Amino acid sequence: MLKKQNQSNKQKTIKKRRVDALISWKIQDFEENKKNFRFMAGLYSAIFILAVYGLITNNLLLSILLILFGFTFFIFENKKPRTMIFAVTKEGIFIHDHLYSYNSLESFWIEYEPESLQELSFKTNQLFLPFLKIPLKKTNPVELRKCLIKFLPEKKHPHSFNDLIERL
Repeated sequence: MLKKQNQSNKQKTIKKRRVDALISWKIQDFEENKKNFRFMAGLYSAIFILAVYGLITNNLLLSILLILFGFTFFIFENKKPRTMIFAVTKEGIFIHDHLYSYNSLESFWIEYEPESLQELSFKTNQLFLPFLKIPLKKTNPVELRKCLIKFLPEKKHPHSFNDLIERL
């Protein structure tokens, strides 16, 4: 019992470690949309009717998939946004609970168009996560650039297919 308490206390101190930030900002990980009751009732009614239809026609797979879809959709619709903390430190880039050291990053680029796209992009050394994209919201891009240029080279990053789809 004592061992479990020590492990949980250790994890809490790691998650709540103090970071000396040169510049930091907070945003929510997604914007909460107001749910339209009619739309939600219609969607769940359609899922229920199609699941019953699948049972009547002996299509058990269709029914199971529709119920799983409805359950998954329900979970994501009721999820509350978390406040994410971003910081530029002398050791690296702090994103929520993870510190990316400057050794694992190759370059940065600030994409800033007022009233439109405002994000900070990092090129990483990782194969499966080549770019880290961080929304800036109200962060001053000039001050951010002054901090980052001391640690990383500035290099324009190309837009990926995912970026183009995301902006639609």
